[in-house]
Amino acid sequence: VYDGAESGRSEHRRTNVSDEEIYIDHIATPIKNEKGEVTGTLVLIIDITDYKNQEKELLQHRNHLEEMVASRTRELEESQARYRQQFEQAERSEKLYRSLLTSSADAIVVYNLNREVQFLSPSFSQLFGWSFEELEGKLIPFVPDSEQECSEQQIVRVLETGEPVQNFQTKRLTSDGRLLDVYMSASRYDD
Repeated sequence: VYDGAESGRSEHRRTNVSDEEIYIDHIATPIKNEKGEVTGTLVLIIDITDYKNQEKELLQHRNHLEEMVASRTRELEESQARYRQQFEQAERSEKLYRSLLTSSADAIVVYNLNREVQFLSPSFSQLFGWSFEELEGKLIPFVPDSEQECSEQQIVRVLETGEPVQNFQTKRLTSDGRLLDVYMSASRYDD
């Protein structure tokens, strides 16, 4: 009888003849005669040391992997928190920037590198007559032919060198065709 049952199986840690620690799978089953009487026991002992060592190694790898995942998760959470903070700071800066541009008494326009309108201040709309909705993503048709070459040189210089142009005396057209004498300043905005 094996732990109260007719047969059984168990794992044990043992020492072999070379004094090395091994693991065995111990299986015991009764041998019965034709009358059902137990006449002996069949015992099977299998060396499962390699299996147990692989099991330990897998457990160590799993634990190490869990540590790596936990560490990477912490790093990602920290990175996400930093990104969120930077985004909030950038958002506050953009609100301040837009507030300053919107409240300025100067006519301000922001272009992309293709000289398409990205922003117009209310003062620009008031002075020249175009709304942002009319000009968004377009070129402003306010440079008279007589000012084309000189204006182009100034803008190219700003874009290529990054050096601002200040108080450039020129002329510009309004949406209703009036010609205004203006002083312009221009600077490159690096994002």
